[in-house]
Amino acid sequence: FGCVNFDNLVSGGINSCEITEICGSSSTGKTQICLNLIINMLKTNESFTCVYIDSNKNFCHKRLTNLIKFHIPNSNIEKLLKKVQIIDCLNIFHLLDILFSFKKYSSRKSHNNTEFS
Repeated sequence: FGCVNFDNLVSGGINSCEITEICGSSSTGKTQICLNLIINMLKTNESFTCVYIDSNKNFCHKRLTNLIKFHIPNSNIEKLLKKVQIIDCLNIFHLLDILFSFKKYSSRKSHNNTEFS
């Protein structure tokens, strides 16, 4: 997360290449946590892509852009924004479809890497 106290609270942070659900009551900071995770990902590893599954259809690109400008000054904002994929989730069945598509993609990628290594 980039915050020592918060990282300690969640056993070191969130692992990359894993699906993590962040949930809680309204106005408890879920979106801010996700945006901070995205910013830290963009700052630390240029090869990562972040997928944000938006179940409320209220993701604010302007808010993310402003955070990038603040935390990663002099960066190519368009290039960084391309590394963040936003997927609107319609309902639980759509969420399951999205998650299974990640699993299929991951399995194919893993299989292909094994073939060529």
